[in-house]
Amino acid sequence: MVRAFIDEHDSWVIDGNYSKLYVAERLESADQIIMLQFNRFACLWRALRRAKTYRGKSRPSMTDGCAERIDFAFAWWILYRGRDSAHRENYRSIVTQYAAKTTVVKNQRQLDAYADAL
Repeated sequence: MVRAFIDEHDSWVIDGNYSKLYVAERLESADQIIMLQFNRFACLWRALRRAKTYRGKSRPSMTDGCAERIDFAFAWWILYRGRDSAHRENYRSIVTQYAAKTTVVKNQRQLDAYADAL
């Protein structure tokens, strides 16, 4: 489905969480790569805030029926597992290989400035 979608559409946005689905093809054909690399504690705080705000229901950016929640495994992913040396090296290699079309955003202020510049 991902391959067909990329082939059939001129423009698209795909969240990086789908790192096992045609990642090389997506990176190659992307016009822009925006990497959000917020501080792990800021990420955890935002996840906790979302979980509190949308407890037991889907937030507007999620599919109906996907209730917002946070558990130990997700918190561990945010703080450690998603930031291990293999992940960091993968991010560095993307930035190096696609430097001309990659923007790294490290905090909300940079994200706001990037969005305002669009």
